[in-house]
Amino acid sequence: DDDANIAAGDIRLQIAHVAKDIGQVDIWELDLGAEIVSDLDFGTAQTLDVARGARNLGVDTNNDGVPEVTFAVPDLGTDILVDVFAVTETDGTPFLHAQFPDGTEARVDGVVDGRGRKPCFVRVPTGAPRRRARGARPPGRARRRRAD
Repeated sequence: DDDANIAAGDIRLQIAHVAKDIGQVDIWELDLGAEIVSDLDFGTAQTLDVARGARNLGVDTNNDGVPEVTFAVPDLGTDILVDVFAVTETDGTPFLHAQFPDGTEARVDGVVDGRGRKPCFVRVPTGAPRRRARGARPPGRARRRRAD
């Protein structure tokens, strides 16, 4: 990761395509109507410097110039390099996973064809404990049975 010579007020994004079952993609900055990354193959990455600020990104998966997945990406900071991974859940739902130089991580959920999760941005320390769902038991711990 090269964070040298980032212009003041810019952020360097290293975007890696690791979304299983999705072939070559193009990435669009929707507010500008401009393609900012072309022909990004699975398993490859591209680095670009952009001005600081929130942006709406779109991912075109079939090369028709129309993004099938969109992401409302908040302001990620300035004068830093952020590694951004395009990833899919086991069910194929896409999301972006960002890793910051201070060790924190963030997730941005995507919207597919107008449907999807509510846009979400969560930044947590790397390795932070995950909260269990309400009523969930720790692994290996059986439910107690009431004696009659």
